[in-house]
Amino acid sequence: MKSNNEHDNNKERYFFPAVEFDWREQEKIRSEINTNYSKYENDRFCVHLSYGLDGNAYAYYFENHGFDEYNIYVRAYLEWGEIKWEN
Repeated sequence: MKSNNEHDNNKERYFFPAVEFDWREQEKIRSEINTNYSKYENDRFCVHLSYGLDGNAYAYYFENHGFDEYNIYVRAYLEWGEIKWEN
């Protein structure tokens, strides 16, 4: 996951700017995506549902440029079936 970079390691440009949030949460989500990568490997744009460090549910929208090459561009708070956009 390249939160402060406009390109992946192969110099391919990301389509969206990255959203900024706690680096520990970024690493948690990156690890979860890596663990479940077979779910995402053939998709360019993906959504990963998980809990943030604050215990709240979020939908993390990300660009997939290959294993461990992710750009999270939206972190949306989920509340009882509703999505509350943060950015």
